[in-house]
Amino acid sequence: MSHIRSRLFVGSSAPVVRLLFVLWAGQFVRATAADPPTQATLIGAKGTVEILRDGTAKWERSNPADIVRTNLVLRAGDQVRTQERSRAKLRLADGSVLDLDELSRFRIEQKEDRGLLELLRGALRFFHRAETGQTEVKGNGVSAIVRGTEFTFAVADDGRVQLALFDGEVDMANPLGRLNLKGSGVAEASPTTPPARTAALEGLGGGAIQWMLYYPGILSLPELAPANPFAPELEPTLGKYRRGDLLGALAAYPAGRQPADREERVLLAGLVLSVGNVREAVSLLSPLRGDDPTARLADALRTVVDTTLGTALRDAVAATRTPATATEWLAASYARQARRDLPGALAAARNAVALRPEFGFGWVRVAELEFGFGRVGATSAALAKALDLVPDNAQAIALRGFVLAAQYHPAEAETAFADSIGRDPGLGNAWLGRGLMRIHRGQPAAGLSDLTVAAATEPNRSLLRSYLAKAYTARGDETRARHELDLAGQLDPLDPTVWLYRALLLQQAGSINAAIRAYGGAEERNQERALYRSGLLLDQDRAVVGANRATAYRDAGLTDFAVREAGRALAVDPANPSAHLFLAESFLNDSRVNLRYETPRVGEYLQANLLAPVGGGMLSANLSQQDYSRLFEQDGLHVFSQTAYRSSGGWEEAGGFFGTHGRLGHLADAYYVRDPGFAPNTDFEQTAFEAQLKVQAGERDTLYAQVLRAESDAGDLASYTDPASARTTLRVKETLEPVLLGGWHRAWGPEHHTLLLAGWLRTDQTLADSAVALNRFATNHDGTLGAMLPLGAASQTYSSRENWFTTEAQHLWHTELNSLVGGVRYQHADLDARNVFDGIGPAGVAPGVSPKAERLQGYVYDTVRPWASFQITAGLSYDVVTSPVNFRSGPLSDASQRVSRGSPKAGFVWSPRTNVWLRGAYTRSLGGIGAEQSVRLEPTQIAGFNQAYRSLAPESLVGALSAAEMETWQVALETRLATDTFLALQAERLVSGADAPQGIFRGTAGNLAAVQTPVRIAYEERALAFSAAQLAGRHWSFVARYRWSVNELDTRWLDMGSLRFGLPGVGLLVPTESTLHAVTLGTRFNHESGWFAGADATWYAQPAGDAADYNPAPHESVWQTGVFVGHRFWQRRAEVLVGVENLLDQDYRIHPLGGLANLPRERTAVVRLKWVW
Repeated sequence: MSHIRSRLFVGSSAPVVRLLFVLWAGQFVRATAADPPTQATLIGAKGTVEILRDGTAKWERSNPADIVRTNLVLRAGDQVRTQERSRAKLRLADGSVLDLDELSRFRIEQKEDRGLLELLRGALRFFHRAETGQTEVKGNGVSAIVRGTEFTFAVADDGRVQLALFDGEVDMANPLGRLNLKGSGVAEASPTTPPARTAALEGLGGGAIQWMLYYPGILSLPELAPANPFAPELEPTLGKYRRGDLLGALAAYPAGRQPADREERVLLAGLVLSVGNVREAVSLLSPLRGDDPTARLADALRTVVDTTLGTALRDAVAATRTPATATEWLAASYARQARRDLPGALAAARNAVALRPEFGFGWVRVAELEFGFGRVGATSAALAKALDLVPDNAQAIALRGFVLAAQYHPAEAETAFADSIGRDPGLGNAWLGRGLMRIHRGQPAAGLSDLTVAAATEPNRSLLRSYLAKAYTARGDETRARHELDLAGQLDPLDPTVWLYRALLLQQAGSINAAIRAYGGAEERNQERALYRSGLLLDQDRAVVGANRATAYRDAGLTDFAVREAGRALAVDPANPSAHLFLAESFLNDSRVNLRYETPRVGEYLQANLLAPVGGGMLSANLSQQDYSRLFEQDGLHVFSQTAYRSSGGWEEAGGFFGTHGRLGHLADAYYVRDPGFAPNTDFEQTAFEAQLKVQAGERDTLYAQVLRAESDAGDLASYTDPASARTTLRVKETLEPVLLGGWHRAWGPEHHTLLLAGWLRTDQTLADSAVALNRFATNHDGTLGAMLPLGAASQTYSSRENWFTTEAQHLWHTELNSLVGGVRYQHADLDARNVFDGIGPAGVAPGVSPKAERLQGYVYDTVRPWASFQITAGLSYDVVTSPVNFRSGPLSDASQRVSRGSPKAGFVWSPRTNVWLRGAYTRSLGGIGAEQSVRLEPTQIAGFNQAYRSLAPESLVGALSAAEMETWQVALETRLATDTFLALQAERLVSGADAPQGIFRGTAGNLAAVQTPVRIAYEERALAFSAAQLAGRHWSFVARYRWSVNELDTRWLDMGSLRFGLPGVGLLVPTESTLHAVTLGTRFNHESGWFAGADATWYAQPAGDAADYNPAPHESVWQTGVFVGHRFWQRRAEVLVGVENLLDQDYRIHPLGGLANLPRERTAVVRLKWVW
């Protein structure tokens, strides 16, 4: 029996970030830390932006490239103005962001208590997030005092001043009156009227900010003027446009020139859109109507405007007309994406480049949509063509930054993003990418600054506010994080990202019930993300939400529902490392391992480790959050520790460090546990050391290595009805010396993953018992075993060594409608064992044995989703196992036996209505021999049910079985009601059988022979469980559970003829049955302050077994109760807990067949402290 508990920490390795989409974005600027004397920094410019230094009379024209590179400093008294078709962006000393519209001019001043900006003409947008202080904006006698505010401020030619408030609070005043605005609204004032409210805004996509939005290039020049070449003076403009430089093309357009023809009108409209001049573009296009080629191109531009503003297409004919040109196809691509038809958007973009292979803007669009499907290879191919055709296109360069980031080149990616910003500071994705890269490279303040500017630049884009909220969360500013998420939710109530981040923030803050509800909101809205993601990636999103929600369920005490949620998440996306990790942790019991679930626990940890990328973090509130996480996980070192003490004398300590450094991830930890047990000689002590290393070897390849060494020293850990029955003279020592594992993961794309695992395991075990009661068997006249007679006491010494080599290859193919997993595993062992019974003569001193041990397995699992609410899984594994006849129970045997078996699998998940699931599964499998059976990649779950067990029959009663046959039937009905009520009903039947020959002595006392006799083990477990849980208000949750189980064990000694008997020391010779009823009531309290508490009470009822059985179960009725209180702090990076187990101080006599192990037998106080930093 193995007592080693393998500690396979995932550490900093977990789910892969997918920079899944490139959106058309609004203006974006670089926010950098300002020098204290500086009042503002000019960080972005489009067109002509000029600066008038205080005390001078000459306006200086800025160079946009120099602005991005040097960040021009502005001080009190300086002025900034923009010319026609120009824009400027500034960052104030307090971190606020200011955007200046065309034909605007303002001056910077400084008051003693606050900054002062005076708008002399034009319009600006102000985004204020300063932690302290105030800023005043004034114009034409009207002042606005800013406090955490977003608003636009405009001074009209007639002297009117308009303020459009989007969020926060502004005090607006002039000599005639004062007005306080909160939340949102519009107010006007003039030299003759006081400030007063006017008509409300039409929305954030309306005219108040439409000049800030980003409009992509879509015009194919050959289609625009196929017969009539443009005028020669337009050649500089056309040259810039052909290279993809939209701003350069507009700047090169001759000043004061009026379009000479209809084609030039379309060209100029496309150019002025690059600076957000929608009004001028619409005016230029308004005369162009009809079905002629030029009018159709004008309609294409109008389509892009309507799509960007989020308005319905105004021209019904244009909306339904079949595209005939590359320009029209490209406009249709954006329109289809707006309708959440991502495959259609990609098809339209490919149609565009099929018509015009030299169309650079079309290839940029193809590349960004391929990235939306997560296909980095296809993205790179399309992007290479795009950059060859339009090398100066900022959108393409920004996309190159995202591809470099996905390929783990953060420094090169940041350079690409900066290059893109320099070419077009209005491209939002470039600023988003650079902010993420800065955070990843250990510059969180600079990254937060960039993300702040991102949200200011595109105020109608909820996703950027979600990113900003996460950056605030990482800094520990939960108030601002919640505020940004609230605003994001108002902008797009259907965006699931908002709900996911809100749930993570709430869970981190201790609002567990609210977090569970928010996870539900994210799942309900997940389909809305189809605007940016393929159906396959939407499945992965659902898995992300499910795995996260499972952790919140666990916090609320809904343990059963947590495991089911993680299982369903894995059924949706089998390549999701977060779900694998959560399932692995759910199989942990306490300081003593539950051997039944050792195989799925280790297997799920290995899957999580291999699938997770370098730099990822566990999907939890205090680390990074899967889908948006890898670039938020900074390079650096983290230290963790967990300590637990029990008043019974038990200690548990785990500690170590983990981190990432570029392409390298690492972890090292040590683990110690000591449990004195509740009866003589039931103590357990273990020490383990582990190191993990992960290397991103390329764009698609990850290499993984793990080294583990562990040793344990224990007494008799078998479960007994009466703990006093434990063998007081038995000692067992076991060593893993060491475990060496290596793995490789290639992500061919989001659909295809290849995994390879290879390793070497060495297990040494010694057993010593100074007082073993032995028996001998007489022989009947027919050769069967006869009477069993006592042989006397002996001293036993047993030792074994298992050297296992293991290798497994697996490929996972996951699409929207199908998931296929196939693999091959080969394992081989060199086994050596020796057993000595001292004191009974030569028969007790057997020579060492070296039986053969080998496993060859192939498996395939196919999950088909014929429709969204139903999926069915079919699988088959075929195993050829050569196992020792008996190398564990003396006398030993040198023989081996070979078993070949095909094992079918089947399962289904059906959701007949929202939040209702019916699941079922049937599986057959073949167990292994020792520790090697837990080192596997073969799926452990079918339809969310576990199908992988180290052993079903209790090893306390039957020992460690080799090549055990296992069969499972499981079905469950689950629902979540709108009242925050959770219900589940589950039934299962588990069956196991194995041939387990036993070594015995037969003959007379003076003529003993050590022989092997055939024994057949048969085990069956039937169980029915009902669970109910209720979330109550903000802080409370309640759980009730009932489980009924019947366990039967039949041990048949086949050579005994018709004899059925049992004598002490022989074991079970007749069927034994145990029935157990368990009723659990529990409650949890979780508060936003970090305090949490809970109480659980379980009543176990065991009817008396059949008196004719060997070792019949006694009648038992006992309560196990526990209470605890604790506090989480440092953003859940630390937790302290104090509790009492077995509060009523009741001992119990539960039969080992009941499956209960290691429940405290006396009142025990528990103190636990854990932290990560």
